[in-house]
Amino acid sequence: MADSSQKSDKAKQEVYRKHSGANDPYQDTSQNDDTSQSPRKDDEPIKGVSSVVIQSQNNTDNAGVEVSLSELTPLERIQLEKIQTTIQRAKEFDSMGEYEKALAEYSKVQFLDKNNADVYIVKAELYLKMCDFGSAISHYKKANSLRPSSYLEERLSSLYFIKGLSMIDGGNCFEAIDFMDDIHLNEGKFNYLRALAFVGAGERERAFTELEGCLEKDANNVEARILKAKLLWTVDKTFEGNNEFWKVQSIAPNHPDVIEFLNIMTPKSEVYYEAAVKNIFQNNIKRAYENISEGLKLYHDSTKLLLLRASLLRKSENYEKALSDLEKASKFMHTQGLENQVKIQIALTYNDMGIQLFRREQYNDAITLFNEALNFLEKDPGVYINRGDCYREMGKHQPALADYHHALDLAGETAQLKARLCLVHNALGIELFNKQDYLGGQIEFSRALHYNDKMSDLYLNRGKSSFELQSLKEAYEDFKKAYELDPTNHEANQYLQNMKSMPSQSTKNS
Repeated sequence: MADSSQKSDKAKQEVYRKHSGANDPYQDTSQNDDTSQSPRKDDEPIKGVSSVVIQSQNNTDNAGVEVSLSELTPLERIQLEKIQTTIQRAKEFDSMGEYEKALAEYSKVQFLDKNNADVYIVKAELYLKMCDFGSAISHYKKANSLRPSSYLEERLSSLYFIKGLSMIDGGNCFEAIDFMDDIHLNEGKFNYLRALAFVGAGERERAFTELEGCLEKDANNVEARILKAKLLWTVDKTFEGNNEFWKVQSIAPNHPDVIEFLNIMTPKSEVYYEAAVKNIFQNNIKRAYENISEGLKLYHDSTKLLLLRASLLRKSENYEKALSDLEKASKFMHTQGLENQVKIQIALTYNDMGIQLFRREQYNDAITLFNEALNFLEKDPGVYINRGDCYREMGKHQPALADYHHALDLAGETAQLKARLCLVHNALGIELFNKQDYLGGQIEFSRALHYNDKMSDLYLNRGKSSFELQSLKEAYEDFKKAYELDPTNHEANQYLQNMKSMPSQSTKNS
């Protein structure tokens, strides 16, 4: 049977819950056997005073004790009613922004229930609203001692940081150093805070040491890297300081300090870009490379400089290095407004690599590279022509025709396209003729002649197809035209002589 004090504590808990309308969001389940309550997530933000449950610290010890308010003594019931009324008043003062009055009411609750962690938590929140960090910290510490939780430890860590930073901002750097030495926290952010304090105290070497400690624990701490960069500048280590800013850019490209840094470096690197362009026009390629390298020392990820170098590397057939530069250039091509230029250069590089393989008769590999080029430049007729040439050389006439016609749609009827279409249709005609599909051959030879009507062999080939189809008149006219275009075409002449010796009516029938 529970004793009177146990009944009283349990009854208080019920009253607190009824008034708050929620379970304790800060309850550490490792110290509470009541599995009906959901454990609070460590990353859950602190709740307002109105939602915080005031709960007896003896809850753990009294798990399973069911107490009815009617079982309490009159004195205990009066005490609970006082708590209920006091909490309600505190909440009303809080909602009106009268935080000091709310604190006074919660202090009355503390008088009635001295070891209640939640009272300390809500008072800490009120002190935060009043920007009284010292009092907030002391109340969170007391709450954590009564009911330890990772949430309260994280909350305290954040407040220690804020208090230290406010001391530094107020010019009290030495006091901030002493304060941080007292709290004994080893998180990277406190190394950064100590570094700030040492900078303010004029102890630069100790600041460097703290920054190294911070970055060992958190290499992506942007503020620590920025501070380190600026400190390096103050000791004439400009290159090293710039490198720290480039690291920050890769982590947080939109950080205000990074944007300011880029605004400083962009015009400086632009001077080297213009010098490189001038040297390229003067065919002084070696000096252009030097200009680009100097510019990239100032602006590591300058898309313009990387594009320019990639173009030079591509023209010198150093394709792997060109693609490496283009990959770097693509990193910030959107922010620098050069997305289209990067895509074009990547496509041209793959195209040139494909042409090189085509010349080595490595047609399948060349097609793969032309496909890559089309991924970046899908409406370039030249790439379609190059891929079509590969198919044509491999005897794949239909895909070759498809590529040539796609190029035709994009660029119109150019001389180089007409020549290629003529060759493919002629090849298809020969293929069909050899399979004794004379009508199909005749059609393809006619298509070839549509693109080039000055080739003697095309007339000869169509004439032979017509001859096999017994269309002798058409055959005779084609042989005649073939011989007119090329008097050295002995085969066309032989057909003409043979047909002349045939009965005259035969050449007149189609």
